[in-house]
Amino acid sequence: MSAYDWTDTRASTWYEGYDDKTNAGSFVNLKDLKGKAGYDKALSAVTENVIGLFEQKGLTRTQAQASQQFKDIMAKAHTGDTKGAFQDAAKTATSAKTRGDMWGADVSEGGDINRGASFIKAVAEGKKTASVSDLYKQGFDRAPDDVGLAYWEKEIAEGRHTMKTVADFFQSNEEANLRNVYHEQYGRDIDEEGTAYWMGHTGKADYDKEFKAKKAALGANPDWTKYENTAGNNLIDYSKEVEKFMTHRDASGQATTHETAIRDTAARVLGQTSTTADRKSAIDAGYFTAMENTGVSKWVSEIGAGTKTLQDVKDELIKRANLMDTYNVFDVDDNDKDGAKPTNMGRFGSLKDIKTHIDSGDSLKDLETRLGKETWGALSIEKFKDPDDFDSGGIGDPYDPNEKDTWRKDPKVRRTPGDKEDWKPDIPKKPDSHQPFKATEETIDYMPTTLTSDVQDKSKYATAKGQYDTAKAAAEPTTTADGKPLTAAPQNIGARFTDTSAKGVRMKRSKVSRMGTIRGTKQLGREQQTKSLNI
Repeated sequence: MSAYDWTDTRASTWYEGYDDKTNAGSFVNLKDLKGKAGYDKALSAVTENVIGLFEQKGLTRTQAQASQQFKDIMAKAHTGDTKGAFQDAAKTATSAKTRGDMWGADVSEGGDINRGASFIKAVAEGKKTASVSDLYKQGFDRAPDDVGLAYWEKEIAEGRHTMKTVADFFQSNEEANLRNVYHEQYGRDIDEEGTAYWMGHTGKADYDKEFKAKKAALGANPDWTKYENTAGNNLIDYSKEVEKFMTHRDASGQATTHETAIRDTAARVLGQTSTTADRKSAIDAGYFTAMENTGVSKWVSEIGAGTKTLQDVKDELIKRANLMDTYNVFDVDDNDKDGAKPTNMGRFGSLKDIKTHIDSGDSLKDLETRLGKETWGALSIEKFKDPDDFDSGGIGDPYDPNEKDTWRKDPKVRRTPGDKEDWKPDIPKKPDSHQPFKATEETIDYMPTTLTSDVQDKSKYATAKGQYDTAKAAAEPTTTADGKPLTAAPQNIGARFTDTSAKGVRMKRSKVSRMGTIRGTKQLGREQQTKSLNI
């Protein structure tokens, strides 16, 4: 699989403006609003946006609200600095401990030196004092094995080992190596039974049957450390084999394990990274992201039970990304009237927001229309946005002075709601853009290498001709005179989905223009698909 580039994901554009240090924007002031009409709506909008940002970092709503980071950020919002609160939330790096990864509680991510691998490492380096029992409890997060505890305590008492050397053994043994693999690849700790399974593996083809029999023999509450040390198990060094199993992908780049496939999809369409290597790509761009582990575990269990397919889960992630796009584009700090200086910071829809929309039964167009008419609760003022304005196929951004809409007499004059263009071709009405399109996540090439950054002809003639050609193609009959369907030409799904973004080419576009592309040149790769997706 090619190297992961977080800046080339759809999610990276959601953070536009979140590094703006100059413009104040039109954000609400909770301090001034308190006790007045509109306060509850504003507080709810600010809270949900912060939660949405934390969910992008791998936390559940409960985990986010319980964290000190969330409390500090909301305290800042209550002082009246909504913009600063949002930007702090975007830049925050959540700890492995907060995300439930006790083994990977790494201090480099703001973690806890008193837990997991960090704790054992600190003891091995003489930075922490501990007992052998502490290595088990705080390092491996389990009660010590009686035999193992007695052995190491005797080794220390008789001078053959020190606490430093015992801790060094603990951080480099096979159990630690196995946990390191899970942390590096999935951003989580392996569960107790999984540890026992892999640690006790003999490499035999019939090991599953053998494992179940030995597990049953150990009773209802098995002590896996005793099982692990049972004579005759012929244990093998399996952490490297487990890593190969987790990271294997076929010739097309598709992961062969369900959990890896789910995490790959989330990284591409939601920018939520799981591997340490991929996460570094996001951190280098200034933002920490992570996949929420309990949700992944639930999906893997449902696939195993046959109640969902892997494609169902991928479709759910794609639909979530489409909704996140919509919130981020139609709820955005874009007012530039009366000397206002917008930041272009957009809304991060929380999972609660997304569920509310899905439960309503509204279409994606319905959501766009509603958000375009309303002012986001986190803003005091916002531009009206008509979804139909985004059907231009990405030709130009009606709100961006840097995008030249060639049908205007003065391309540098920005539009305001209700303005009419000076001229544009008479284009027949487009067909319904919400018809299901038979494309699966596997057929989408997220990073096509065939696109180039060649300068396009921006003349009035070229633009008009392009619109005419598009309209002509849209108006073509779909059946023959005798009612038989015409055979459609193959479509380049990957190009429609990614449009202006290609490996090695990063074309920065405003949110509005990007959304226009979604409804125009990307409508088959995104919007039409979402109508048929079921969460």
